[in-house]
Amino acid sequence: MIRRVIRFAELEDVKNERIRFFSAGMKTRLSLAMMLDIRADLYLLDEVFIGGDLNYREKCLSVLNGWRAEGRTLLLATHRLPTLQDFDSVIVLDDGGVVGLGAPEDMIELYTRLRRERGAER
Repeated sequence: MIRRVIRFAELEDVKNERIRFFSAGMKTRLSLAMMLDIRADLYLLDEVFIGGDLNYREKCLSVLNGWRAEGRTLLLATHRLPTLQDFDSVIVLDDGGVVGLGAPEDMIELYTRLRRERGAER
């Protein structure tokens, strides 16, 4: 299992280093890789794609889509708008509250509009 985790997280080059010396992205990749063997109905993921290149993101999306196909629920916090296209529904939060819930395309538009409006206020 440990080899699988290290391989999935793409951390073979630093496998003998102490985790406290890992970057935030490396820690995030390690956390997701450790979840691979945990069976749950709900997963809470925060910026899971940080520290990964395109190949790593595609590998993660493959795992996440597999979990979804099995009926598991994913709650993903991200600011990477293209990632949201791969999900069924999106919640937009603003100032600690829900301001939108719907299809990814609609919620990306809402989020983008809110960001533009916030930028105009400054």
